[in-house]
Amino acid sequence: MIDDSIKNLKNYVNADLFYREYLDGRNINDFNDFEIFCIKHCKDIMTLVEYYETTKELYENKTKFYNNKINELNKIIDNQNKIINDLQKGGK
Repeated sequence: MIDDSIKNLKNYVNADLFYREYLDGRNINDFNDFEIFCIKHCKDIMTLVEYYETTKELYENKTKFYNNKINELNKIIDNQNKIINDLQKGGK
């Protein structure tokens, strides 16, 4: 759901004529107040989109890292449980 909103915001920014002209090098002094407002609005949107994407990537990387560590610990626990069970059965 949020990924759809991010996609929609990117599409909105990419479709904004004033922002495109600004990125293409049109001098900011050549824009009227409304156009400058639109440009600032698009910059704010892109700042938040980039922050979200960076934060999401960091979260996903940390999640993968910790899931791998949990899996490693579970393997150790399973091995220890097997040893304990073997010892309880008479050391088989």
